Amino acid sequence: MNILVQAVMNQSFIQIILVLLVIAALTGLLVPLIKSQVDNKISHRLNLLATELDQAAALDQQQRLRDYQAKLLDDLDALLWEYQLLAFEPAYYKMGKNETGYSDAIQHYGQKAPALLHKIRVQVSKARRVASTEAYQKCSDLYSRELLNRSDVWLTELAEKGSSPNEDWKFYYDYSYYELGKYIDETLCLLANDFGITAQKGRLEKRR
Repeated sequence: MNILVQAVMNQSFIQIILVLLVIAALTGLLVPLIKSQVDNKISHRLNLLATELDQAAALDQQQRLRDYQAKLLDDLDALLWEYQLLAFEPAYYKMGKNETGYSDAIQHYGQKAPALLHKIRVQVSKARRVASTEAYQKCSDLYSRELLNRSDVWLTELAEKGSSPNEDWKFYYDYSYYELGKYIDETLCLLANDFGITAQKGRLEKRR
């Protein structure tokens, strides 16, 4: 009887040992597998989060660039047309034979033009960083060739001569009103197209 009980107990013990060995073997196989699957899921989620953050950062950067370009265009637009009016007024009064108006206008030009031209130069410099080579070159040509070396020099020479309305003043009148105005329009339109900005419903809007 004792031998039979001992045999049964030995058999149960062996079974327990076998079960423990099987569990240990399965644990050794399953734990790394489960851990690998969990790690993969965590890595995938982290990659998705990183991608979403990168996309959000890229969109934010694009929006800041669009806002910067729109402000640059608005500022340059206001400054250029302010200069065009400032440069045109002396010719307007001179051709109208209004010497008082001419005297005030030419004095006003001398006081404001240097600072205004400097502000325009600053905006042109900003355009170099966010505009195409073609658009920047158009802005640079407008500033250096038309505003500085033509309009400003021409008006200064006419004012120094102090002459009465004549053909020289008529040429400058036509230039400062028509030709310079046309060149400003062309430059601003090119820059707007370069930035992807169009005029809609009476205001400038970004093309999406």
